[in-house]
Order: sequence, then C-alpha cells, then structure tokens
Amino acid sequence: MSPEKVFRDALSAFNVRRYDDAERLFKKFLKSQPRHVGALNLLTLALMGMQRFAEAEEFIARAVKLHQGSDASFHNYGIILKALNKPKQALEQFTNALRLNSKAAESWNNRGTIYNELKLYEKAIADFDQAISLSPNYAGAIANKGKSLSELKLHAEALNAYDKALSRR
Repeated sequence: MSPEKVFRDALSAFNVRRYDDAERLFKKFLKSQPRHVGALNLLTLALMGMQRFAEAEEFIARAVKLHQGSDASFHNYGIILKALNKPKQALEQFTNALRLNSKAAESWNNRGTIYNELKLYEKAIADFDQAISLSPNYAGAIANKGKSLSELKLHAEALNAYDKALSRR
C-alpha cells in the first residue's frame, strides 16, 4: 500500500473517530514520512481522543519542533501538558499559541485556567476577559472567571459571573 493510501485511510479512520485504527495507520505512514507535520498533528489528536496524553506529547513535540507556525499545535501541546499536570510548561505553550493567534478565545481561556492553577488569579481574570471579549457567550470562560473571582473573595462578582455563565449554556 502506498504511503498516500495509508495517509488517506488514516484520515478516514480519524474522521469517523476510529482513533485506534487512525493511530495504527498514522504510525505506519510516519515510518516512511517521519517529518510529516500533518500526520504528527493528527496522530496527536487521535491519541488525545483516546485520553493517552503521555503518548501524544511525544508526537506534538515533534510537530512543534518541525513547524513553529501553528497556533493549533501549540494549543494542543498546552492541552496535553495541562492533562499531564505540567502547568508551567502548558502556560508556555498557550502563550506561544497566543503569540501566533491572539484571536483564539479558547487559548485565552485555557491559559487562564493555568493561571488559576498557579494561583495567579488577576492574570487569569485578564485572560478570561480577553476570551469573553472575543466570544461574548463563552460560558466556560465566564464560569472560569467566576472561579478566579471567588478565589479572590470577590463573592458578589463571582456569583454574577456564574449566573451569566448559566444563562449562556
């Protein structure tokens, strides 16, 4: 089977969420094309879909090393590192993603959650506000801001944020 056919089959399996088949086929493809950034990213997503973050980290690290211009790759790297309980490294990757695309509300929100983990609540609120300014109905960012406000003992503001988040779900 040609590498192109293996890639197409892997992509087809990925698109219907047959992540185990996608994993096997992307790994087969990468044996012949080890520097194929698209395959590395898709394999990463398949592994993430199976909650296998430790394995996914190897492949996203390779993808990012090969191509520094994808905010989505940096964002996914941050998600993986967050899942692996590596908040400082995750913070770096979300920051890299935002340098490339400052209009990504999800990256602002995720970086804010890392700031919350690190107990840097004012920075978290600033990131959640940025996410909300880009996507005013982003209930997750609004709720996350509520957590930051609560941690700062700003209970009335926190309750207001939680009420807003619930009204947007």
